[in-house]
Amino acid sequence: MPSEMASEIAHEVVKVMPTALSAHLAGAAAPGGKPFEALEPILRRHHRSPDCLIEILNQSQELYGHLSDDLLRHVARSLELPLSRVHGTATFYHLFRFRPPARHSCVVCNGTA
Repeated sequence: MPSEMASEIAHEVVKVMPTALSAHLAGAAAPGGKPFEALEPILRRHHRSPDCLIEILNQSQELYGHLSDDLLRHVARSLELPLSRVHGTATFYHLFRFRPPARHSCVVCNGTA
């Protein structure tokens, strides 16, 4: 069965070639640890300053792949900011995503060159 063999090969490739996202998520939360424990060094590096909100959101997205509702709540609590300000800042910038990234992406260039 060719489709079964293709499926097995694809499964093996995923095991051999993990994505950058899977590597980040593997160390993101220790089993039995606090949720978002991996975010603590980032918060400490920025002294839990509300002025560093955009940078903290950016590094949080790099670490977890996207900004979940729970992650936004955690950042708001950690920075002692209203959730509305954290959510408003995150939704203002188009580079932040609120769902996990797709496994594959397709980019089409409409350039003339």
